[in-house]
Amino acid sequence: MVSTYQKNLCGTLDKPLCALHTPHMKRIEDLIEAFGGVTKFGRVIGKRTEHVGSMRSRGSIPARYWKSIVDSEKGRELGLTLDDLVRLNFESSQSTEVMQ
Repeated sequence: MVSTYQKNLCGTLDKPLCALHTPHMKRIEDLIEAFGGVTKFGRVIGKRTEHVGSMRSRGSIPARYWKSIVDSEKGRELGLTLDDLVRLNFESSQSTEVMQ
């Protein structure tokens, strides 16, 4: 059952729910993949592929890029908010600590 909250966040019900609000979106890596990979994500934030790869590996995106991400076409399509990026950065850092 889809809640009204999910419908409002993710658009109409004739489209699948946006990736961010599904349980599998728990890491920065998932976010980068939702944007189409490191190259496309790099275009959004104005950084080279290598820089985005470092962000993915470390599991965090510096806050200075968050507004660009949220305001991008894909960010709006996914229904991203600054709160989502805070959560993803936190959850990614927690999973990275567990792996070490």
